[in-house]
Amino acid sequence: MKKHDNFTPLFEALSEAFQAGGLSSQFDFGIETTVVLELNVGEDLGEGRLATSIDLYLRTAEGKVCAVEFKLTEPNFGECKLFRSKKCYGVYGSPNNVRANDGYMCYLAKIKRRYWQLGGQYNLLDPTKVNNPCPLNKYYQVLRNLMVAKKRAGESLGKEVRGVFVLAADERNDAFWGTGNHFDNLKDYLCRVRGESIPDVFRISTQNIVRRFSGSLEEYKEYFAIKYEY
Repeated sequence: MKKHDNFTPLFEALSEAFQAGGLSSQFDFGIETTVVLELNVGEDLGEGRLATSIDLYLRTAEGKVCAVEFKLTEPNFGECKLFRSKKCYGVYGSPNNVRANDGYMCYLAKIKRRYWQLGGQYNLLDPTKVNNPCPLNKYYQVLRNLMVAKKRAGESLGKEVRGVFVLAADERNDAFWGTGNHFDNLKDYLCRVRGESIPDVFRISTQNIVRRFSGSLEEYKEYFAIKYEY
């Protein structure tokens, strides 16, 4: 992990998104913020060889954590690998799942993935009942990112424990900005499972970030320009 002093434009963009999204307290972004690209968090989630990575991981001096996921042309937040491989038909806790997995409501729980444990702990999933459809099939990436952000923030010694998720999406991608988009659906889902609206998921355009890059941020501007074809 490295610490940098040249991320001020990025921090300003994120802070604006937090304010617009209803976050009342300030993230203490600054020179002591730890910044990591493609952070492997498989250990946090009980994963093996094919581990989850967070596109951009930010941890402030006070221990607040922000996990950023970048999307360009992708049509969704990713599907659970069990659904893709036809090993599950998208219903957590179905009788077929329980029978096939020795009493576990999901195969991933059986093999010690911590998604449902952490999701229940942080009120992102309800592991105590049948989930139809399974939310991991629609919000696979974002929920795992948010779990880790909350877990790592909770391990800090900061006075305010706060872990958040930020979607940085191309503003031309209607899947994340258009009518009935996945981000708005995610917020609706979290409100239902929690019974209230909590400001811990936010959205910003990748164009907004890139426009702010200048001077000492040229190396990062080049990184994003190549990756997202600006």
